[in-house]
This record gives sequence, C-alpha cells and structure tokens, in this order.
Amino acid sequence: MKRALFTVLLFLMPFVAYAQEPDWGTMHLPKLRQRAESGNAGAQFYLGVRYGFGQGVAQDDREAMKWYRKAAEQGFASAQYNLGVMYRDGRGVPQDYREAVKWFRNSISTPMGS
Repeated sequence: MKRALFTVLLFLMPFVAYAQEPDWGTMHLPKLRQRAESGNAGAQFYLGVRYGFGQGVAQDDREAMKWYRKAAEQGFASAQYNLGVMYRDGRGVPQDYREAVKWFRNSISTPMGS
C-alpha cells in the first residue's frame, strides 16, 4: 500500500510543480520583465514570445531572439525550439539552417519540464 501511494505521489509531483508556476502568458508586462531580467528562464521565454508576436509590445524579432537565447542557454526547451525557428526563418538573425538544427536538436534532448 505504501509503495502504491509513493508511486502515485511520484507521478503527480511534476503536475503539482507545474500548477504552482506563474501564468507567464498573462502576467503584467513590468512584472514579467522584472522576472526575466532577474534570470528566470520561463519569464525570459514568454517575454521573447511577446516580442516575437507583438503582444503588448512592439513586434521586434531581435528583442525576441535576445530573450529566447537567454532562456535557451539555461536549457529551456521551448526557447531552444523557438530559437531554431528564428534561425530557420531568418527572423532577427541571418537565416542559418545549421544553427536552426542545433537548437532544434537541443530542444528535443532537453529533459521534459525544463
């Protein structure tokens, strides 16, 4: 019985941790920027998304690249993937398929939850 309970708790831990994460996508921009500037990879990624799509800020691919890179270098898989897209499409940087493939590969080799 104890083993089964432990297994269930072990399974649920990632979901509990995820539920405690802030909702970066809807966070007020000054607070999101403050967290991004303090080094939070999730905040950096979502700030990059906002710049990439012009959500609440002027659309700016170079600024998006800056924030995606900061999060990607910390191992944030979604940022690594988006960095690959930016290199593939030449958005904010010269088009570079080799660099795109590098970041796509990094994104699939990063452990889930990063």
